[in-house]
Amino acid sequence: MRLQDFNKETRELVVALPEGALRLTYRAKTYTARYEQAVLELEQCDQPASQLVSLLAQILVDWDVTDAEGASVAPSVEVLSELPIETVSFILKAIREDSLPNLASGELSAAG
Repeated sequence: MRLQDFNKETRELVVALPEGALRLTYRAKTYTARYEQAVLELEQCDQPASQLVSLLAQILVDWDVTDAEGASVAPSVEVLSELPIETVSFILKAIREDSLPNLASGELSAAG
């Protein structure tokens, strides 16, 4: 087994944003302890928001965002950089909650 084999699985998630529901697909196995630590450190310090955007771009595969003409817009660093940082943080938080085991019930989340 190769290390990259652990990072192949994707998951779908619906995130309730103030603007409406956002359906996305993310790399579930990319959410590792190292990834989580990087996100938490950036959220707790005065680092540029561009670093959070970069982390989100690493894990997002697809979403249902479209442009004014209705064409799909890929979740690239450039596109994510146009979002309010609050939205970026909210998406990362939703992915984190979906990825972690349900500690209250002792069950694993759908992602593991």
